[in-house]
Amino acid sequence: GTNGLSDVYRVWPNRTAQLEAWNPGQVHRWVVETTTGEPLRVVAAIAVAGDGQHTMFKRPKDAGVDVHLSDWDTWISWQGDDYLAPLGMSITGSMLVESNVNADKVGIYEVVDGGEIKPIFTPDNADLGDVMLDLTSNAVMAAGWDYLRREMHFVDELVDSDLKAFRAQADADEELPMITSRSADDTLWVLKVQSSARPAQYWLYRTSRAPEHHHRLSPGQSSFLFQ
Repeated sequence: GTNGLSDVYRVWPNRTAQLEAWNPGQVHRWVVETTTGEPLRVVAAIAVAGDGQHTMFKRPKDAGVDVHLSDWDTWISWQGDDYLAPLGMSITGSMLVESNVNADKVGIYEVVDGGEIKPIFTPDNADLGDVMLDLTSNAVMAAGWDYLRREMHFVDELVDSDLKAFRAQADADEELPMITSRSADDTLWVLKVQSSARPAQYWLYRTSRAPEHHHRLSPGQSSFLFQ
C-alpha cells in the first residue's frame, strides 16, 4: 500500500491478485465479511484521525476500489482510550462488536445505521473474554469470560447442552472447557480442558447438530486427542 499502509487484495485460485480496496491513508483496519451476504467483501473501515479519534465507516455496496471515506456512511466514533473491535455483520446489516464505549465493562453490542449502539450482553463481574457466533448468520450463540474461574452466558441452548454432555464425558467439572476450533458446518469441535490437577487436554467432540452418519463419532460423542 501507499506510505506503508495496507490495501486489500482478492487473491484468486490461479494466484492472480485483484485490488479490492485502496487505503487513502487514514484506514487503520479493514473489516472483511466472511459469512453473511457476500463472502470475503470489505464491508467497513476503521480510520484514525490525528487527535486519536477512531471512526468506523460502512462501505456502500456499489463502492469501487478507490476509498473515499467521505462517501462512506459514518457508523460510530470513539476515543483512543476506549475499546471497540468488530466481530462481524449481522443478517440485518448491523455490525456486532466487542466494546466498552459508553460503558464500564467490555460487552457485546450491535451498531446500527445512524451510530446507535445497542447492548446485547455484558458480564456483571468482568470484561467479556470471547464470543461464539453462528458460522452462517453471525448470530451470538455464547459468550465467555474469566473471573475467579471461567464463566459463560448461553444464547443458543444447543451449545449449552453440548458442553454439558462433553463435560460429563471428559470429567471436566473443575473448569468450563474452551472451544478452540469448529468445522464449517459446526458439527465438530476441538475443545481444550484446563485443570489445576493435570496438563491441558484437547478433545474432539461431535455436536448434536450433526447427522447420524458419515463419521466415527455419533452426535454427542467425544474422543481424546492429546495433552
